[in-house]
Amino acid sequence: MFIRGQSCISPPKRIAIIYSAGFRGTAGRARNRGTTVFSYMNGSAATESLRAFESFWYDDTQPMKVFFWGDLDWSGLGILASLRKIFSSATAWEPGYSIMLDFVANGVCHSRELAGKEKQNDPGMTGCEYADEVLRPIILRGFWWLPLDSFLKNLIVAFLSRLLVTSTSNSLPS
Repeated sequence: MFIRGQSCISPPKRIAIIYSAGFRGTAGRARNRGTTVFSYMNGSAATESLRAFESFWYDDTQPMKVFFWGDLDWSGLGILASLRKIFSSATAWEPGYSIMLDFVANGVCHSRELAGKEKQNDPGMTGCEYADEVLRPIILRGFWWLPLDSFLKNLIVAFLSRLLVTSTSNSLPS
């Protein structure tokens, strides 16, 4: 899974999380040996899994699903479109984006002017059905923008608020 920017997500077993800054992870040279450095967290992956991943990355010989999760804006869709040029199976990560869309539906987002993203342009179709049929129309319709880092902060606040309400209601006398 490609995630735009670095966050505090720790991958479950059999999942590789690749942090990339903007369009850097979409450069064609990213799949060339000597241009990419991998860091493996916690030493949890077996040597065979590491070889399979690197074989997929460099040689494209191992079939693997590729997901992208980034900002809900034109640049995010542009990164996905570029990523699909070197990882043809790449798709927008629906579980992450669907939660972001819930936030947008509840007004936890902002206009592109407030986000300072008025110079971003529609990249057109990405080739990913979910991005083209669900995400792109949302942006086209209202120009609502939700950067991933802002979303994660709001998600943590919402989670902590829910936790606080739950713990307070559980401790009230009957």
